[in-house]
Amino acid sequence: MKFKLLLFILACSFLDAYASNEASDNFIKALKAFEKYSDTQWTEYNGIPNTGYWGSGLSGEKKGTGNDAIRSMNGVALAHAVMIMAEPEDKTQNAKRLEKIEKVLRYSSLTHKQAGTDYTCRDGLKWGLGWQTNMWAGSMGLTCALMEDRLPEDLVEQCKKVVAAEADFRSGIVPASEYVFNTAAEENAWNSNIVSLAAAWMSNHANAKKWLKAAKIYLSNTYSVEADKNGDMSEWVTTINLYPSFMLENHGFYHPGYQNVSGASLGDSFLMAYLTNKKVADELTPFAEHNVMNVWNKIYNILKTNSEMIYPCGEDWSLHNYGQVSYYAYIATHFKEPVAVKMQNEVIKRLIERQALFGTGEFIGKSNENTFYVEAVTARRTALAWLHNYVNDFKLVEPAEMKDINSIQDDVKIFTSRSKYGNVTLSYGLRILLAAESAPGNTPQTQYISCTDRYNVIGKTPYGIAKKAKLLNHEMTENGFKATLEVEAQYGKLQYSIYTDNGIVAIIQKPLGGEKKNDETVSFPLGIENYVMNGGKRDFYSQEGHIVINETSGLEKDFSNAVNISDNYGVIYGPDAKCTYKAPKAYNRRGASVDMISANLKNQFTPSYMIILCNRDWKQTQKVAETVMFINDDNTLKLMFNNESGDQIYLSL
Repeated sequence: MKFKLLLFILACSFLDAYASNEASDNFIKALKAFEKYSDTQWTEYNGIPNTGYWGSGLSGEKKGTGNDAIRSMNGVALAHAVMIMAEPEDKTQNAKRLEKIEKVLRYSSLTHKQAGTDYTCRDGLKWGLGWQTNMWAGSMGLTCALMEDRLPEDLVEQCKKVVAAEADFRSGIVPASEYVFNTAAEENAWNSNIVSLAAAWMSNHANAKKWLKAAKIYLSNTYSVEADKNGDMSEWVTTINLYPSFMLENHGFYHPGYQNVSGASLGDSFLMAYLTNKKVADELTPFAEHNVMNVWNKIYNILKTNSEMIYPCGEDWSLHNYGQVSYYAYIATHFKEPVAVKMQNEVIKRLIERQALFGTGEFIGKSNENTFYVEAVTARRTALAWLHNYVNDFKLVEPAEMKDINSIQDDVKIFTSRSKYGNVTLSYGLRILLAAESAPGNTPQTQYISCTDRYNVIGKTPYGIAKKAKLLNHEMTENGFKATLEVEAQYGKLQYSIYTDNGIVAIIQKPLGGEKKNDETVSFPLGIENYVMNGGKRDFYSQEGHIVINETSGLEKDFSNAVNISDNYGVIYGPDAKCTYKAPKAYNRRGASVDMISANLKNQFTPSYMIILCNRDWKQTQKVAETVMFINDDNTLKLMFNNESGDQIYLSL
């Protein structure tokens, strides 16, 4: 097997020693910058001869330590292996990289529960045979396989021993099934890693057939839907991990992060097999492809032109960590999807831009807790993205732009709309909120403006937090959608009429009655990113003039009812309203600092409105504001205004 892998790598090098593409060059550029940061996280370990680690060196056995442990160090080791493969001529640096790889592999393989040694991690514990440890071992095993011809034979055999132990353990567990609130898709996906690698890398092992069967089972039960039980995969699928529409819920809401990372892990498993045994990879291919494009067609609806995604229900992980880098690479190279090629090209540019802000090689920086773990995950996924291009001989189809789209997924209760002006989404299910984001611009301030807080726009009300929503009616239009909602909040009920068209959002809020708790009231809250990613400041326009609001300024101030952020994002509140701006004094969420604006209404418990103007400047905002009419006539609320082109917009409730 060692000889076959060496021949594969040499053959690829012989075909085109300098083959590459723009995205792949940038993947390596990012990894080399990260390498400087990783050097500061390196420890030579005296507890085991000739070992070391990046990060904490912990076993991950204690609660809360799993991510920044064996997982992190082996993810970084994989990144170093990819740099060696990408730049074979850099012999001096590669020798240093290989030395660290060898020490990490030795540390990891000798401290496993099935290592057959008395060695432990620095916390006195062994690792392995756990909920996620097969993924950690997968990174360790793939790194070893890629460097096999350069490593001592006894170390290779020790790594294989650990991989076999984890594969045996995983093969004896059936895939999980859950699609409401918390999917099991991402678990089944990462569980496919170790059995795919073991079956391919050790195809002559006595348990290889068992591992191969387990790989097929976990792969096919990742993006599983009810209909699969009567489809081509009926022999294999025993679970339901997605809604019928191929939408995914995790952590109690629709979660694009887990929707894409599950597919990324399927791609990881395919890579692990392909790089070690192409025959096994061919056998696993239909399983690794199962429903992947059906899911992509849903993720497509929430893509932004700069490779970001809009989060219809908010995001509980870091903003702008670009973990989707390996997912885009899998879709772009394996499925030859033109928009994914565009997304791959863009996502690595964003990642490099973020790295440059810190100057240390870090991807995310100190805006996120558990810093090294997040950095290591990003490095691993960037390395995997390069490998996807590598096995595809760096050949890509021509990139394509996304099309405008309007859709509703009523099983997870999500509207999505995209136009040249930006993205708008409405969630009326497990989380109740509206997101509206301008199309990304060419300056730091216009790349990111609105941040989708979990209570955005309609999630917090004069009667407290929105708890339940009912869609009374809706209409899909050419450039957006219309919807009427009845919302139950903590202390009362409300109705909303919502209109969207080409990045314009108009909302009427009608309180229906409830308990008035003035300290709980808020109307139309909206998050505004303000930190290093957007230049560390916001240009803010109002009737009072133009000011600059620096990040974490702590500013709390009322402005006129019509305002504009960064001369790109207009907001109008009414009637009898001001715009309240509140900025934190420190970073207040993972990966970002978010200021908040909201409507300061003369009477929070009477009907009101909000207008959002995505990708419109301050002059256009003023022009629209001058035309607004809000009428309460015989219990019918009417909101009328002209857009910047003079066309009238009307909605009622």
